[in-house]
Amino acid sequence: MTAGLESLTPVYFGLHIVGGHVGLPILVFTFLLSKKVSRHPTIVNFCVTWILYSVSFCLLIYGGYNKEVHPPQTLCIIQSALLYGTPTMAVVAMLVLVIEIWSAFYPTCEPAFFASLPHGMRLFIILSPPYLVLLIFTLAAAYVAASNPEMVDAANGLYCAIHVKHFERFTTSVFCIVVLLTVTAFEVAIAVKSYRGWRDIRDVCPDADVRKPSLSPCFRATVFLVYSWITFGACVIVMASPENLDRFSFMAQAALPLTAFIVFSTQTDVAGVWTSPISTRVERFSCSRRGRCGHSLD
Repeated sequence: MTAGLESLTPVYFGLHIVGGHVGLPILVFTFLLSKKVSRHPTIVNFCVTWILYSVSFCLLIYGGYNKEVHPPQTLCIIQSALLYGTPTMAVVAMLVLVIEIWSAFYPTCEPAFFASLPHGMRLFIILSPPYLVLLIFTLAAAYVAASNPEMVDAANGLYCAIHVKHFERFTTSVFCIVVLLTVTAFEVAIAVKSYRGWRDIRDVCPDADVRKPSLSPCFRATVFLVYSWITFGACVIVMASPENLDRFSFMAQAALPLTAFIVFSTQTDVAGVWTSPISTRVERFSCSRRGRCGHSLD
């Protein structure tokens, strides 16, 4: 048995199930299949990366192996490698999202050769970086884990980790810090550019009814970014002191997919699509009771 946090498995697994296994897949299918909800592929891709993140953190729990310090070695190596790849993938997907928002303010910055490419090729180039980063970090972690199998275990009671000191502390953490700092810089630039544009229009046409620009995607990305910084800070503490099994860090980490789901699903068009079948059934039921819709049988 582990001496870790296996007692938290129901809550930890529940957070992943609700956010990454159920909520986000439903949201992605809504984006892809509904004609009433339209989202840029970078937003859809962002949600997909957090689904993969959630699945990777639950591989041991699926079979109940998290209760063992030394679960099946192959499975443990696979999970530990993925856990160094999926967080980097997810933060890069966030970076791609905010760059796409930023490019809307600077369309002339797009290279001419990129604009001349077929739409499918441009989309592939935009969406592929997170998965390229995932591949690089996962393969690197798999090599380290396979070379040091005695340093890979599930001592925390939730998932497998690689306990090679410098690799554990400075690979994923440093990369994620750099990317999150870049995301933060882009978000500040977007906010400043948007405000200046609105202010200039207001100054030129003071009598015009100029609404402040809608920054819903950027605002939602910012909310998630703030939560990511909080979670990442907690996780860095754990990485710095692996023996310190801080419960908040693990729960905050598990709630990341749920946070992404809440942030990007709480919009009126999404709510309208999800509630419209209910409204339709209620209306049909009312019509069947009245005989003809809108007319009472009395």
